[in-house]
Amino acid sequence: HVLAGSDAEDFQSYLDLMHQAKKVAGLLFRKGVFPGDHVILVPAGSRAFLTLFWGCIMGGIVPVPLPHVRSAKAESMEVQKLFSVWSLVEAPIVLDSKDEQVYPMLSELFKGTGASILAADELLLEAGVTSFGDEELYTPSTEDVAILQFSSGSTGLPKGAEITHANLISNIKAKLKAEGGPKEGGLVTWLPYFHDFGLFGCHLMPLYGGMQQVKMAPSQFARRPFLWMEKIHQHRAAITGSTNTGMEHLVNFLMLKGGGVPQ
Repeated sequence: HVLAGSDAEDFQSYLDLMHQAKKVAGLLFRKGVFPGDHVILVPAGSRAFLTLFWGCIMGGIVPVPLPHVRSAKAESMEVQKLFSVWSLVEAPIVLDSKDEQVYPMLSELFKGTGASILAADELLLEAGVTSFGDEELYTPSTEDVAILQFSSGSTGLPKGAEITHANLISNIKAKLKAEGGPKEGGLVTWLPYFHDFGLFGCHLMPLYGGMQQVKMAPSQFARRPFLWMEKIHQHRAAITGSTNTGMEHLVNFLMLKGGGVPQ
C-alpha cells in the first residue's frame, strides 16, 4: 500500500491479510452482522478496505464497495449515491474514521433512519484483540452472493449486481488466462476498489495468481500521476491498468512539464 502523501509503502502479506480478516469476521459477528447481511464499505485507505472486505467475505457477509466520500457537502455525488444505496440495503456504513470531516455531516444526514455508521480505524483496532477460530468461518456455496456491486457510472437510482462466488472465480480465471498467467513482476494500480476493474482485475485476479500488488490511492494518482510510472519502474511490474481518463491525465501532466520526464 503506497502511503498517502508520500511514495513510502506499507507492506501487508497475504498471510497477514488472512489473519486480520478472520478477526474482522469474528468482530462483525459479535456486533450482530451475520452471513447474508450487507456492509457498505467506503474507506479510502486500501489496507483498511481490503482487510474489511475480506473480513466480510470470510464471515459470509456481502460487502458493498462504494466511492469514498470526499466532500462534507450533503449534495455531493458520493453522498447522494451512498444515501441511495443505503436506502436499498439498509446496511452498516464503514468510513475511514470518526475524525473525518464527513462524519458529522453523514451522522446528521442519516439521523433518525436507524443507520449504523462505523469507523474502520476503530473496527480494526478492536478486531486486533478479537479471537475467531477457523471452525467459526462461514463456508459459502458457489451460488452464494459474494459481492453487491454498484456500477461506478450509475445515474439516478443506483442498481446493484449480485455477484456470486462462482461468477467471481470464473471471471478471475478468464482474466488471468488473458494475461498469460501469473506474472513475476506483479501489478501496480491506482484504480479504486469500488470500480469493477479495480477490484476484480487489480486485486482479486493477482491475489488468485499469487502475484504482488502495489496499490496507490486514486487521489494520490490525481495529484502525482507520474508516481504511477515510478512505482511500475521500482517494482518492475508486469501488469497495470487505467481508465481512458487516467491515461489522458498522465499525458496532460507530461505535456505541462514540457514533454520531459519528472526527476
